[in-house]
Amino acid sequence: MKKTLFATIALAISVVGATDTTSVPAQAPAFGTAEPSPESQDAPNPVDELTQAIYVHPLMVQATLGNDSVPFFLPITYERELGHGKSLAIQPTFIFGNIATPLQGEPKISAVGLKAMLAYHIFFNGVRAKGFYVGPALEALYLHASRAAFQDSYGDSYPVATADEVGAGVLGFVGWRGKWRRWTMFVDLGAGGQLVHVSGNSGYSISARGLAIDADLGFGIPF
Repeated sequence: MKKTLFATIALAISVVGATDTTSVPAQAPAFGTAEPSPESQDAPNPVDELTQAIYVHPLMVQATLGNDSVPFFLPITYERELGHGKSLAIQPTFIFGNIATPLQGEPKISAVGLKAMLAYHIFFNGVRAKGFYVGPALEALYLHASRAAFQDSYGDSYPVATADEVGAGVLGFVGWRGKWRRWTMFVDLGAGGQLVHVSGNSGYSISARGLAIDADLGFGIPF
């Protein structure tokens, strides 16, 4: 979680052929004919047929809900399996709420924005989209903040202030995903670089590059 700039995630079917007790002798497979592998005889797993999932992120919600120092973050993740142990995840995060300031009498800062992340997961098993994975991710951020005009206890007046933040980043993730019939979950940690630009109505403007860290935990429903 990042604090924004503003004053500041078979039944193996054993095919047992009936033993023929007639006089026909058992014959060895013809030369060059491979025995069928156990994998080729696996029954379809119902869980593997659920190739999509929607996740919620209770820890992120809990950490920002009612916290006056940061706006409220509401992330939702959609994951689509691509086959061969790969998947694509899209995570929009809705940002809104009021931020308290240290100056006595100053109104809270109103913030609203959106962060979007697109991640590609490559699972180590190479077959199913579960277990450990790695992968790259792209993220983009837009945040608008504003504060009403006010007068402090000393009689000093402050005009309306607004600021806009735009950011983009590239990260690499390592994580783990579990998948069952009725629910699924994942946990991951990402790190990379980001570029952020902040501008305000007073003519203030700054650009900065830095390290981006993202830790995530999601619980979802496969379908």
